[in-house]
Amino acid sequence: MTNQCNVSDDTIFHLHWCYFMEDMTSTFYFRIDKLCIFMQLLLGSAVIGNIMNTTLIGLTIAIIAAYQFSCNPAKIANSAKQQALSYSGLIHDINNHDDVSIRENMKSLEPKDSPILLSIRKASYIQSAVATGNMNTADAKLKKLNLFNRMIISLAGGIQH
Repeated sequence: MTNQCNVSDDTIFHLHWCYFMEDMTSTFYFRIDKLCIFMQLLLGSAVIGNIMNTTLIGLTIAIIAAYQFSCNPAKIANSAKQQALSYSGLIHDINNHDDVSIRENMKSLEPKDSPILLSIRKASYIQSAVATGNMNTADAKLKKLNLFNRMIISLAGGIQH
């Protein structure tokens, strides 16, 4: 990739990678939270309709609620979205900075990064390769993904070409 600024291609790639990791993490956990809410509503209506074993449904609802309470996917999604916005700001201002200042800004942002799933790391690497114009790397990495990784990646927003 040819850039018209004083920032190296490696730094630009790493900045995009950080952005896509946070953005995909935000999307993934937002969708997980919405899925939990949907499942609770669906199972709750099954109890009202007396369709299935109410004890089993109640246990499932309790497990989903415990997951939401203990892991708090909505909070992770919001935190990741804020980090993605911070990295996005750096990407948009890249022409106003040099390599050293971009790296310093990224270093100050990294302590606030979200916990990232390995599947999302792989997907964001591929998406960064696409965004920086390295299609050969993106295609090679995309071919190596298994079905489970592809499912997680689609839940996280997918890879845009």
